[in-house]
Amino acid sequence: MTVPISELKSRLSNIRKDMSKEGIDSLLISGKGNIIYLTGGEDGVVVITTEHAILWLKDIYIKHYEELYLHKNYPFEIREYGNDVTNDVIEYLKCLKNRISVENITINSYEKLLTKTKNKPIISNIVEFRRMIKSDFEIDMLKKSAEIAKKGMCKAYEVIRDGISEAEAAAEIESTIRKYGSETPPFGSGILLASGSSTADIHAKPTQNKIKNNSLVIVDLGARYNHYFSDMTRSIPVGNIGKKERDIFEFIKSLEEET
Repeated sequence: MTVPISELKSRLSNIRKDMSKEGIDSLLISGKGNIIYLTGGEDGVVVITTEHAILWLKDIYIKHYEELYLHKNYPFEIREYGNDVTNDVIEYLKCLKNRISVENITINSYEKLLTKTKNKPIISNIVEFRRMIKSDFEIDMLKKSAEIAKKGMCKAYEVIRDGISEAEAAAEIESTIRKYGSETPPFGSGILLASGSSTADIHAKPTQNKIKNNSLVIVDLGARYNHYFSDMTRSIPVGNIGKKERDIFEFIKSLEEET
């Protein structure tokens, strides 16, 4: 699924409003998360001014995602770059007489800007701050991501049992999450799942250890849908757990219900 053009236009408009409030004339953006947010794609470098919004891309990406980048109402002007996008962008910025703001660039790129442009670039986080405010579209994406995670957790309650290995249970859970639309395994590298004494490690990866009866299993999973993430953690009892474990389980459950 892609981001509607109307949503991209709205985001660009909001960034320009924020730039105006901050007294920013030109904004250079290269961080992947911010590129995804503004352009709907995962690649390239963006420069936004009061009058122009330019996205530099390699030719291969323009061709592969032409439905997005070559859409007649796409809010960015597309420019193809050669071997070094930094040099191409700097050549453009050198023509601007106003103050340049940057975010998420390497020290090397910053030093190039400092050397070759007329003004010292200033650091800005306005895209990150704008991303904190979610649109109706983004809320829908987060809900969808959470729905997928919920299906994964339902599968966890179904498959976790005495005798199954942590790895086998994790594989079935992750398969369900991908089946229902998650773009990646949870957290990129897979779910966190631990049983028995391993639950003391909050970042425990599933192993070949067998899940035993009368124990707790901690499952931490999530989904990524259209670049929006969800996260869910549950403690799942297997068989009959002891009073101490049951009291802790019920206490955490009551806190969850209260909040």
